[in-house]
Amino acid sequence: MGWYIDRVRKVKGLDDPMFVLFVFSKVLGGVAIGILIAPYVGTVGWWVLAAAIIVAIPVLPKLFKKS
Repeated sequence: MGWYIDRVRKVKGLDDPMFVLFVFSKVLGGVAIGILIAPYVGTVGWWVLAAAIIVAIPVLPKLFKKS
């Protein structure tokens, strides 16, 4: 439980641009999962998921580094 609390504190401590990137990457990831579930769309979901991962890259080191 302590690990989860530490991660939430780090997310709350992000500056505004990094927080917006974090939320945007989570939204893109959710959209990608939704697209992947709908098989009639095809491979578009993989591109949206890749975009979500690329957008999340600047935020991840700030969230998961040792403090």
